[in-house]
Amino acid sequence: MVDEIISKVSSKRDDIYILDPSDIAYPFGMNLLEITTPDPLKRELEKVLVIDAYITIMQRVFGEASIGANTDDLFRMSCSAILDHPEGGGLMEMCLMLTSSDYRDRVTPYVKDPIVRDYWTKTFPALAGDTRFQTQNLNAPLNKLRRFIANGIVANIICQKKSTLNIADAINSGAVILARFSRGDMGFQNSALLGELLPL
Repeated sequence: MVDEIISKVSSKRDDIYILDPSDIAYPFGMNLLEITTPDPLKRELEKVLVIDAYITIMQRVFGEASIGANTDDLFRMSCSAILDHPEGGGLMEMCLMLTSSDYRDRVTPYVKDPIVRDYWTKTFPALAGDTRFQTQNLNAPLNKLRRFIANGIVANIICQKKSTLNIADAINSGAVILARFSRGDMGFQNSALLGELLPL
């Protein structure tokens, strides 16, 4: 269908974007956790919106019932910490936040919110060694993150720290965005995740 649409669009247009996951050599980037504004005051507001959007996307992809209170809490704490780090991050960094003490040690000094900082420096380390916590709390968010990170094609797209295209700006400017997110080629959940990113 994408090829059919392209054939009908004027060749004079220079605002047509094709998102094709099969282009492994030059994959486009779509970071769920990217903050784009340089304004310090606006960054805090955008941070809240980005975290809420991420949780909403996960609920849509996996089903709202599958994102329980513990998973929601771990996702929000991870997102909040990562977004305070100067280098930012994406789904790969979220996974590292839950599994790597070395990575947490690099991120937590930049965390501004004292509640979030105390969680990662005191609460989480105390819980991380508990087998029951790992089984009942950590496995749920990790298996959702790994579902996408373990897929090379999808990981090439969503694990980039910088998005190739600001979807919202492109749409608002009247640009044409065409996406080849075939379920047959990528799987249902992978296709659903990338599809959910388009309105952002």
